[in-house]
Amino acid sequence: MHLHHEAVLDAQLPDVWARATDCRVVAASFPGGTITEATHESFTGEVAVRVGLLTLTFAGAGRYEERDEAAHRAVICASGRQRWGPGRADIRMCLQLQEVAPGTTRAVLDTELSVNGTSLPLAGPLGARIAAPLVQSFLRRLACVEEH
Repeated sequence: MHLHHEAVLDAQLPDVWARATDCRVVAASFPGGTITEATHESFTGEVAVRVGLLTLTFAGAGRYEERDEAAHRAVICASGRQRWGPGRADIRMCLQLQEVAPGTTRAVLDTELSVNGTSLPLAGPLGARIAAPLVQSFLRRLACVEEH
């Protein structure tokens, strides 16, 4: 499933870029995400996503596939298995940042997400509806570390 999100953030481009390329900050910015171990290039952890009355928890690992400081583009790939179930999730997030004006940054996040083996049909419209507010929250939190 391909997801596309854009946001204009009230933050300076260098500050957002620094947070977007720090594994611990990225995990803390994603709702339900925690890091158990991190290096400069990779991380392990888990993410818990609430879907109605259910909470799906996936544990796994990820890494930066690309970090282009000149273009302000970062690509993160991660995969995980459902902690209490047979599900598996794979994600590839491409974040592109651009200064709109001093103190304002445009963030474009293109995501390829695959969730298999869960009892919920997350590959279609339901998955997109669940992801939209999570991604918008993630982008806002990248702009302001105090919200965490």
